[in-house]
Amino acid sequence: MELRHLRYFVAAAEELHFGRAAKRVNIAQPALTKQIQSLEADLGTRLFCRSKRRVELTDAGRRLLADARPLLEHARQVEDVANRVGQGEVGRLAVGFTPVALYGALPPILRAFRERMPDVDLTVDEQWTPEVVRAIVSKRLDAGVVRLPLDADLATFPLRSDPLVVALPADHPLARYPSLILSDLEHDRFILFPRHLRPDFHDDLMRLCREAGFTPRIGQEATTEPTMVGLVAAGLGITLVPAAYRMMERPDVVYRPLTEPVAIIETVLAWRRDDPSAVLQAFLAVAREIASRPDPALSAMVPRNGAGGGSGRSPRPLAMPELRPAVRQT
Repeated sequence: MELRHLRYFVAAAEELHFGRAAKRVNIAQPALTKQIQSLEADLGTRLFCRSKRRVELTDAGRRLLADARPLLEHARQVEDVANRVGQGEVGRLAVGFTPVALYGALPPILRAFRERMPDVDLTVDEQWTPEVVRAIVSKRLDAGVVRLPLDADLATFPLRSDPLVVALPADHPLARYPSLILSDLEHDRFILFPRHLRPDFHDDLMRLCREAGFTPRIGQEATTEPTMVGLVAAGLGITLVPAAYRMMERPDVVYRPLTEPVAIIETVLAWRRDDPSAVLQAFLAVAREIASRPDPALSAMVPRNGAGGGSGRSPRPLAMPELRPAVRQT
């Protein structure tokens, strides 16, 4: 007995008219009659009493109708679930992210994905970039928002490129300028990550400062950018953070761009190249759509050549290469 036999039977049993039942299931009446007869032969009993004037169900037919309806409904549900799984609308997705992602594209991506795919079991996990990458490779995570460069062969597409900006106490003398150059900070105390946590970033920043003519004084260390910004607000020093952190608005902290060339922090979405998950593909489609939208807040932070902003001050040029290696450890 096949599901199509049950569908034909239910149509005939509910219509009690083989002509109307045939139109309902979109087959010819002789074909419907043949299918019903085949079903009766398989079951070894008659399901209908047919005469020239009327069609009636037998006792076996009435019992089969009662049992067939929930079976067909369950079959429809199974087909629907299978189709939704194939479209990425049902399943599980685990996404890792670095702290800066919360101030960039990740929140709108997660919101849009949740609205479109409410039945996906979505979990998120905040970690540093190396940890997220290892979790993707080991299949503990399906995707991750991380910083370049990566130490694994993962598929990626860009989400955001953030210039580093200077976070200053609001009453700092340099806060009156619309943009700065690195050597402007030579007399300040820096708040940085501990070297053991992000050695590449630490070493590159020290090198860039030396190229600008000074050795930075480290007044305080902190393990996250939000903590560093909080310490700036406390007046313990200045720091450099991705422009995305401007969203962390505080009345006691101001952010100023560095004039070109600009140190860039590149954030990407990464996943395993051979992952066939339909849920992942649906997530990637949403992420690409959101990432393609312009970011007015970010573009406002990219300084123009010779940016003085009408301050009456001409910043000195600084040969400052992009800070690519500095973002290996997040």
